[in-house]
Amino acid sequence: MRRFTPVLFPLLLVLVMAPPVVAVIPEGGFSAGPVPDAPSAPPTLAAVIELLKKGDAAAALKGAREFVKSQPGSALGHEVHGIAAMANRAAREAQWAFSQALRLEPGRLSAMVRLGQVALDAGDSQQAEGWFRKALAADPDLGTARRGLAVVRRPTGGRAVWHARELTYAVAAPLVGFGGLKAAYRAIHEMLAGALRRLGLNARLAPASVSPGPSAGPCFAAPVGGEVLVEGHKVVGSAQVRQGSAFLQHGSMLLEDDQALVRGLAGSSQSSAEAPVARLLQRQVTFAEAADAVAAAAGSFPGEWLLRQDLPGAVEERAGFHASRFRSPAWTWDR
Repeated sequence: MRRFTPVLFPLLLVLVMAPPVVAVIPEGGFSAGPVPDAPSAPPTLAAVIELLKKGDAAAALKGAREFVKSQPGSALGHEVHGIAAMANRAAREAQWAFSQALRLEPGRLSAMVRLGQVALDAGDSQQAEGWFRKALAADPDLGTARRGLAVVRRPTGGRAVWHARELTYAVAAPLVGFGGLKAAYRAIHEMLAGALRRLGLNARLAPASVSPGPSAGPCFAAPVGGEVLVEGHKVVGSAQVRQGSAFLQHGSMLLEDDQALVRGLAGSSQSSAEAPVARLLQRQVTFAEAADAVAAAAGSFPGEWLLRQDLPGAVEERAGFHASRFRSPAWTWDR
């Protein structure tokens, strides 16, 4: 087997606070809430709303489809149809339904915000911001309730993640040393699980499963095969990209913050699938402590690891060349 030299950056902390791009999001999630209260709704539509509140998404979607078929001129009906479609992870159907609601009532703010929500779930931050700004322009009073959030785009793609009070890691390496992307994914997660065990947690990898698409909600909404779990909770989220014979894998280890904020922005009513390390250990875990645990776990990993402070000057210089591109708004919003 050929010897490989991956480059590990276990000490790279990313706090998304100083935004190159600001996305305008309504404070406290979305103004209409996950399910609208509509006391004046027709009985059949009111029944659909009750099904949504009870969590029967499949029956709600069936009922909503039947309602808009019989009442195509109801903006509320189309909006409820869209909510039911989102509850069933039918993003395209939801987008069509909210668009119909907005066509019937061009000033319907809740439909604008929900279209932004669909775009956010799909990873289209630019379109999401456009809808949120349109809602704010239509009702300036929302301006007192808006929140400015920094937006970054990962070269690996994937679903939405809130970065704060965490450890962010990155591994770059020739793929031949791992034998394939799936093998690399598991190997790196085995190393991170070892770091968590050093901190006192019983970490393991999730069994193999089908990876969800972007419409499945935020990154930490559900674990997929090979990800790091503690007591059934997702603690590490990761993504990969391959270029030629090399690959990049990076991700987040939740230290204190969970992903409640991004769930709220996505309008998700799903229960929390993740848990930060501090909550699981019932004590504070500093960034330095977590970083030391990752570095120690990496030390027992096969192969030669180069920490960031040991990088050859040429590699550091090349990384600096690319840094300006990835920091630019042009990169962030390019589709």
